[in-house]
Amino acid sequence: MIASGRRVRVEFDADLALLPVVRAMAANVAMVEDFTIDDISDVRLAVDEMCSTLITHAVLGSTLDCQIDTRPGGLAVRASVDSRSSQPSRDTMSWEIMSVLADSVTSEVHTGPAGTARLTMCLTKRRGEG
Repeated sequence: MIASGRRVRVEFDADLALLPVVRAMAANVAMVEDFTIDDISDVRLAVDEMCSTLITHAVLGSTLDCQIDTRPGGLAVRASVDSRSSQPSRDTMSWEIMSVLADSVTSEVHTGPAGTARLTMCLTKRRGEG
């Protein structure tokens, strides 16, 4: 547990077939944090789009690490994969969906030795009034 909220983390093979795992985790955390039904759906779909994007940028054999931190009034989701060092395009339907459903969406690539890279995406969502 972090000082002002909860932390939930999962790691799994970067495989689109495993998306239901992270979708369910995100929805359940939002439910426990008293998000409205509409906001729970927004979180579920935004996390699904974010992780789908990461998986399509992942190198073969990569794992996807997803962490949700709650805080008063909202949550933050951070997920990452080993990638081919490319940023996801912001001119896609997927990015547009994330931007509409979440309050903020960011991405960054950290390049390591020998050209390896870790693509990280983050999104935040404030809890609506229900």
